[in-house]
Amino acid sequence: MSWIFYSLFSGLIPIVLVGLIIWGIVSFARRGGDEPEADPGIGTVRRLFIYGGALGGAFMGASGIALLLGGLIDVVGPGNLVVGDESTRLALALALTIVGAPVWGLFWWAGERSVREHPVELRSVMRRGYANLVRAVALVVVMSSGVSVARMLLRTDEFQGGAWGWALAWAGLWAVHELRIRAEPAPTTETRALDRLYFTFGSVIGLGAMAPAIGMAIYEPLRSSYDGALLDTVVRGDALWEGLRSALAVLLVAAPVWYWHWFRNAIRDVGSTLWRVYVFLFGVLGGLTAALVGTGALVHQLLVWALGASRDGTAEQFDVLPGALSAIVVGVAVWGYHRMTQRALAPATAERSESERVYRYVVAAAGLATLAAGLLVVFVLGVEAITPQADVFRDERWWRGRLAWALTLLLIGGPLWGWYWLNVQRQVASEPVVERLATSRRVYIFGVAGISVLVAAVNLVIVLFRMLEGVLESQLSSDDLHDLRWSIGLLLTTAVISVYHWLLLREDRAALVGVEPQAAAPTSKLVLLVATDGVGADLSRRLEALGSRVRRWQRLDRPDSGIRLSDEAVAALHGQITGSESEQVMVVVSAAGDAEVVPYSIV
Repeated sequence: MSWIFYSLFSGLIPIVLVGLIIWGIVSFARRGGDEPEADPGIGTVRRLFIYGGALGGAFMGASGIALLLGGLIDVVGPGNLVVGDESTRLALALALTIVGAPVWGLFWWAGERSVREHPVELRSVMRRGYANLVRAVALVVVMSSGVSVARMLLRTDEFQGGAWGWALAWAGLWAVHELRIRAEPAPTTETRALDRLYFTFGSVIGLGAMAPAIGMAIYEPLRSSYDGALLDTVVRGDALWEGLRSALAVLLVAAPVWYWHWFRNAIRDVGSTLWRVYVFLFGVLGGLTAALVGTGALVHQLLVWALGASRDGTAEQFDVLPGALSAIVVGVAVWGYHRMTQRALAPATAERSESERVYRYVVAAAGLATLAAGLLVVFVLGVEAITPQADVFRDERWWRGRLAWALTLLLIGGPLWGWYWLNVQRQVASEPVVERLATSRRVYIFGVAGISVLVAAVNLVIVLFRMLEGVLESQLSSDDLHDLRWSIGLLLTTAVISVYHWLLLREDRAALVGVEPQAAAPTSKLVLLVATDGVGADLSRRLEALGSRVRRWQRLDRPDSGIRLSDEAVAALHGQITGSESEQVMVVVSAAGDAEVVPYSIV
């Protein structure tokens, strides 16, 4: 029985870590929040004690109830299954339930009492963080066990009560905290951010499970049709339906999760940072990646066939076709939906927001990495061609397979990088100061240039070491160069990339002479921007690029005028903000586009 107590003790470690993380969030929120608490409430240490205990009790109690329900369902369910050592499982289930459920109830009651005595506790980041953390963990458990339950219902897996127990118990835990959060609307920016973080998390894992399931549902009939039509293979109907049922089991769980968290909740948070992170990075970029992988697989196989490097049998060579088409269809669908959603819901003036800018640089970086991989293979192929190994027999078609990979990477990475990089450069031409000072641009250029220089330096050391060693020992030969082909290829590739990006750095620095020191000077002032949605989104982005910390409030008393302040007006406004003696400044933008700077303080 010692392993049980060891497991319970080990389970307290993540709880303590989570508590420390929540404490850090509280400290950060208090330091950077704009809504001070007149009533300190019960204090941070007591909150950590209450909600840390409630977290541990909730997890233990839900696990114990899950084991009890699973055992009961195994006994009364079809077949009267008895799994493993029932006495051990029953003892563990009872111990977890008897300890965990009362502990959770006690600490939960303490938390509710603290809210009644100190209403300011409703603003507590730790209280809200506890409820959202329970919802997130419960959601993962319910999805995992729910897929097993769905597979049983679809007769793909044999019946077992364990999955039912975990699904029911943790679904109940999720529902209790969901209802409680719905009954307590988040009163502060920080608590609302925790709610949005949870809904973004649910949207991501829902999409991450749903998209592959749809791909599998497309893949199975395509695979069966391909095998039956081109490979002269007998298609088994039961195998096809088993694959479809497995995909359907995941879809039955993932689709409602994605619908609830995205369509019913997160999609309304238009324009927020988390909304853009989900839409751009997971929706648009994730779908684009899947589509490009599928396209790359098809292009590679076509090149292998065209160059004569394929194995015998054209039909067998294109057996990647069903999987590639599935990835393309799903990737394009995910990419297209989220791109249309962003363009339809986000304000037009926010189109070039920082998240959009980050998206472009991320995609450009992905294209550049693919392009660099293609150049690397080309250089390696060139070194192999001029340094053949005397003791290694080469087939006359030895180069064709590698050339197919090189062309595939170049054909995929080149257009991808070129398209987005040209868009970036056009944006730089239209807004030279703001775009060149953007953090995402600097991170991209310095990151690419720095990594390239580092990789080039390491491989230059390797090449020089091997060559100097061979010269000093009078044993340098073509075999040594052949062994160094990957280092030579990396050296040449990174040299090309680093030179181009260092030239970009010099161009940016030259264009910002006389502008960068003043524009990039950071300010500790908090700017409260009051404007309509479109005007505020554009102005806040440009002020943040100049170093201001902006918190935006949306005006609802007038329609969006769509006015865009000139670069000179923004620079003058930034000068008024930095010249103010107050650490907090309110900027009110009128319908005509006039901006008034009002120093203020919270009393």
